[in-house]
Amino acid sequence: MTGKRYYIGMDVHKDTVQMAVFEETGEEPIHERRLANDTGLLIKEAARFSREGETEVAYEAGGMGYVLHRAMEQAGIRCHVLPANKVAKKRTDRIKTDKRDARLIGRELRSKSIRPIVVPDEADEAARDLLRCQEDAGEDLRRMKQRLLIEGAWHYTKNTRPGKRLEQRRQGSPADVVDTADRALHRLHKKYKRLVFKGKHVNTAVTAVARELAGFIWAVQVSAAA
Repeated sequence: MTGKRYYIGMDVHKDTVQMAVFEETGEEPIHERRLANDTGLLIKEAARFSREGETEVAYEAGGMGYVLHRAMEQAGIRCHVLPANKVAKKRTDRIKTDKRDARLIGRELRSKSIRPIVVPDEADEAARDLLRCQEDAGEDLRRMKQRLLIEGAWHYTKNTRPGKRLEQRRQGSPADVVDTADRALHRLHKKYKRLVFKGKHVNTAVTAVARELAGFIWAVQVSAAA
């Protein structure tokens, strides 16, 4: 191994990776290549330079995660993941191209002007992914409940007299639940009419009714749990 140092910037995409290799000095890369996004191929290409001198690799954080980082490190090639927002601030060209980005990442790696991300180990990353999934599921559930409330709120835009089918469904229900349902029926219908009379769009009025309907549902749940 010689005393040379190499800095490899990589613009990583789902299918391809653009590489730009810099030495310690010089504005232009000494080597550029576009490869398929295959970890083995990328390691093989980087290893060409690591055999000649100390080599560092960097790419921008994104949807590809840290698989490439871990593979490079396991192969004995030092690899960094740079925060995307920091890289974006360094761009001066309006037209974004893979080649320009690879060059930018390589130069920033060499100048060490961007602090790399602290890459979590696989256990931490799995825990974060699980937490993200839980948060996404919670948000999906919240949206579903909101949609169901909105759909339910449309029933209160009609008259306040319970229909025959509703009366049949109420049979056997606790008296306090039926009483709460009746109060909701009259109050929410009145609220809807008032809002529309004031010039509110029907969708706005229905959304307001849905919010108050949630309160009635909560009251029934509390009563049932008591």
